[in-house]
Amino acid sequence: MAHHIINATLKNKTVDGVLVEDCEPDCNDDTTIYKGIFMSRLRYVIDETESEDLKKHYFQFIDNSTESINAVASCYPPSYDINNTCNIQSKDGGSRNNRTGPVYGWEWEKPFAEFSASVLATPMS
Repeated sequence: MAHHIINATLKNKTVDGVLVEDCEPDCNDDTTIYKGIFMSRLRYVIDETESEDLKKHYFQFIDNSTESINAVASCYPPSYDINNTCNIQSKDGGSRNNRTGPVYGWEWEKPFAEFSASVLATPMS
């Protein structure tokens, strides 16, 4: 059953081999973290899978998503980023810590736009 769910997700919830949401423009904190949850569970399924072909297929998918996050959906703010280079937003006011990177956007297939608390759970949990 798990493989059917994974394969349906890979078929219907990816763009160019990268996991995406289909909630825009109405995304909320729950919808933006599902990818991290999916990836952590996918890793569990990989560990329990005996088929080397399936493992290879799933690892390729993870690699595609990881490459997209690092190449497209990340931002590296300079130390003491007084200009808020990465557009970091906090739900309860400003950050108490220096802004350091990298930070990752919740849309893994699109250029980095902003960082918010909900995206902390999305990159490869």
